Amino acid sequence: MFNIESNGLKIRPLLYNDLPNVKKIRDECLGFIHNNKSISLKDSQTWYLDNYPPYLVIEKESIIIGYFRISNLKRHSCYVGLDLMANQRGKGFGFKIYSILIQKLIKIGITDIKLKVLKNNNVALNLYLKLGFEKIEQDVSNDDFLLGLNTQNFKSIIKN
Repeated sequence: MFNIESNGLKIRPLLYNDLPNVKKIRDECLGFIHNNKSISLKDSQTWYLDNYPPYLVIEKESIIIGYFRISNLKRHSCYVGLDLMANQRGKGFGFKIYSILIQKLIKIGITDIKLKVLKNNNVALNLYLKLGFEKIEQDVSNDDFLLGLNTQNFKSIIKN
Protein backbone atom coordinates (compact mmCIF):
# COMPACT_ATOMS: atom_id res chain seq x y z
CA MET A 1 0.00 0.00 0.00
CA PHE A 2 2.53 2.61 1.12
CA ASN A 3 6.32 2.67 1.34
CA ILE A 4 7.39 5.95 2.90
CA GLU A 5 10.58 7.32 4.40
CA SER A 6 10.20 10.59 6.28
CA ASN A 7 11.68 12.26 9.35
CA GLY A 8 13.89 9.26 10.14
CA LEU A 9 10.93 6.88 9.99
CA LYS A 10 10.26 4.15 7.48
CA ILE A 11 6.64 3.13 6.95
CA ARG A 12 5.96 -0.03 4.99
CA PRO A 13 3.38 -2.82 4.68
CA LEU A 14 3.14 -5.37 7.49
CA LEU A 15 4.76 -8.70 6.64
CA TYR A 16 4.20 -12.11 8.20
CA ASN A 17 7.69 -12.04 9.74
CA ASP A 18 6.82 -8.77 11.54
CA LEU A 19 4.11 -10.44 13.63
CA PRO A 20 6.27 -11.28 16.70
CA ASN A 21 7.28 -7.61 17.01
CA VAL A 22 3.75 -6.37 16.35
CA LYS A 23 2.38 -8.77 18.98
CA LYS A 24 4.89 -7.44 21.51
CA ILE A 25 3.84 -3.85 20.78
CA ARG A 26 0.16 -4.78 20.94
CA ASP A 27 0.72 -6.42 24.34
CA GLU A 28 2.34 -3.19 25.58
CA CYS A 29 -0.80 -1.31 24.51
CA LEU A 30 -3.40 -3.55 26.18
CA GLY A 31 -4.57 -0.77 28.51
CA PHE A 32 -5.28 1.54 25.58
CA ILE A 33 -7.07 -0.70 23.07
CA HIS A 34 -10.64 -1.94 22.88
CA ASN A 35 -9.91 -5.66 22.73
CA ASN A 36 -7.62 -5.76 25.74
CA LYS A 37 -6.96 -9.51 25.71
CA SER A 38 -3.54 -10.84 24.81
CA ILE A 39 -3.57 -12.79 21.57
CA SER A 40 -1.15 -15.65 20.97
CA LEU A 41 1.41 -15.43 18.21
CA LYS A 42 -0.17 -18.47 16.57
CA ASP A 43 -3.60 -16.77 16.56
CA SER A 44 -1.99 -13.60 15.17
CA GLN A 45 -0.38 -15.59 12.38
CA THR A 46 -3.65 -17.35 11.54
CA TRP A 47 -5.49 -14.01 11.53
CA TYR A 48 -2.86 -12.50 9.24
CA LEU A 49 -3.02 -15.37 6.75
CA ASP A 50 -6.83 -15.28 6.76
CA ASN A 51 -7.07 -11.50 6.27
CA TYR A 52 -3.86 -10.03 4.86
CA PRO A 53 -4.74 -6.75 6.58
CA PRO A 54 -3.63 -3.41 5.11
CA TYR A 55 -1.55 -2.67 8.20
CA LEU A 56 1.71 -0.78 8.12
CA VAL A 57 4.77 -1.06 10.35
CA ILE A 58 6.79 1.92 11.47
CA GLU A 59 10.54 1.50 11.73
CA LYS A 60 13.14 3.77 13.25
CA GLU A 61 16.76 2.78 12.64
CA SER A 62 15.56 -0.61 11.28
CA ILE A 63 13.65 -1.40 14.51
CA ILE A 64 9.87 -1.73 14.45
CA ILE A 65 8.56 0.86 16.89
CA GLY A 66 4.88 0.64 16.01
CA TYR A 67 2.19 -0.30 13.59
CA PHE A 68 -0.65 1.56 11.90
CA ARG A 69 -3.99 -0.18 11.51
CA ILE A 70 -6.25 0.46 8.55
CA SER A 71 -9.55 -1.40 8.81
CA ASN A 72 -13.03 -1.42 7.30
CA LEU A 73 -11.39 -0.06 4.16
CA LYS A 74 -13.96 0.95 1.58
CA ARG A 75 -13.82 3.13 -1.52
CA HIS A 76 -13.78 6.47 0.35
CA SER A 77 -13.66 5.48 4.02
CA CYS A 78 -11.70 3.58 6.64
CA TYR A 79 -10.91 3.31 10.32
CA VAL A 80 -7.36 3.94 11.50
CA GLY A 81 -5.31 3.38 14.63
CA LEU A 82 -1.72 3.47 15.79
CA ASP A 83 0.11 1.50 18.45
CA LEU A 84 3.64 2.43 19.50
CA MET A 85 6.22 0.81 21.75
CA ALA A 86 6.00 2.22 25.26
CA ASN A 87 9.48 3.75 25.08
CA GLN A 88 8.59 5.60 21.85
CA ARG A 89 5.47 7.36 23.13
CA GLY A 90 5.53 11.05 23.99
CA LYS A 91 8.18 11.85 21.36
CA GLY A 92 5.87 13.30 18.70
CA PHE A 93 5.83 10.19 16.53
CA GLY A 94 2.04 9.84 16.73
CA PHE A 95 1.46 13.27 15.22
CA LYS A 96 4.11 12.71 12.53
CA ILE A 97 2.82 9.26 11.57
CA TYR A 98 -0.85 10.24 11.48
CA SER A 99 0.00 13.39 9.49
CA ILE A 100 1.97 11.46 6.88
CA LEU A 101 -0.53 8.63 6.50
CA ILE A 102 -3.70 10.71 6.57
CA GLN A 103 -2.27 12.87 3.79
CA LYS A 104 -1.61 9.71 1.77
CA LEU A 105 -5.13 8.37 2.44
CA ILE A 106 -6.70 11.66 1.35
CA LYS A 107 -4.52 11.69 -1.77
CA ILE A 108 -5.91 8.30 -2.85
CA GLY A 109 -9.49 9.45 -2.25
CA ILE A 110 -10.19 8.20 1.27
CA THR A 111 -11.79 11.21 2.94
CA ASP A 112 -14.07 9.59 5.54
CA ILE A 113 -11.49 8.62 8.17
CA LYS A 114 -12.66 7.49 11.59
CA LEU A 115 -11.21 5.99 14.73
CA LYS A 116 -12.26 4.91 18.19
CA VAL A 117 -10.53 6.01 21.37
CA LEU A 118 -11.16 5.04 24.96
CA LYS A 119 -12.64 7.97 26.90
CA ASN A 120 -9.93 7.78 29.56
CA ASN A 121 -7.04 7.84 27.05
CA ASN A 122 -6.57 11.60 27.28
CA VAL A 123 -3.16 11.65 25.59
CA ALA A 124 -4.52 9.94 22.45
CA LEU A 125 -7.78 11.92 22.52
CA ASN A 126 -5.85 15.21 22.64
CA LEU A 127 -3.64 14.07 19.75
CA TYR A 128 -6.68 13.24 17.62
CA LEU A 129 -8.37 16.55 18.38
CA LYS A 130 -5.11 18.35 17.52
CA LEU A 131 -5.08 16.53 14.15
CA GLY A 132 -8.61 17.71 13.33
CA PHE A 133 -10.71 14.74 14.44
CA GLU A 134 -14.09 15.56 15.98
CA LYS A 135 -16.31 13.55 18.31
CA ILE A 136 -19.14 11.89 16.42
CA GLU A 137 -20.63 9.80 19.20
CA GLN A 138 -19.95 8.27 22.58
CA ASP A 139 -20.45 4.56 23.17
CA VAL A 140 -21.43 4.36 26.83
CA SER A 141 -21.29 0.55 26.87
CA ASN A 142 -17.66 0.49 25.69
CA ASP A 143 -16.45 3.72 27.33
CA ASP A 144 -15.15 5.09 24.06
CA PHE A 145 -15.64 7.86 21.55
CA LEU A 146 -16.04 7.52 17.81
CA LEU A 147 -14.12 10.31 16.11
CA GLY A 148 -14.24 11.44 12.50
CA LEU A 149 -11.64 13.50 10.71
CA ASN A 150 -12.65 16.94 9.55
CA THR A 151 -10.41 16.99 6.48
CA GLN A 152 -10.57 20.80 6.14
CA ASN A 153 -9.35 21.23 9.73
CA PHE A 154 -6.65 18.61 9.10
CA LYS A 155 -5.39 20.35 5.97
CA SER A 156 -5.16 23.72 7.74
CA ILE A 157 -3.37 22.15 10.74
CA ILE A 158 -0.81 20.46 8.50
CA LYS A 159 -0.13 23.67 6.55
CA ASN A 160 0.79 25.51 9.77
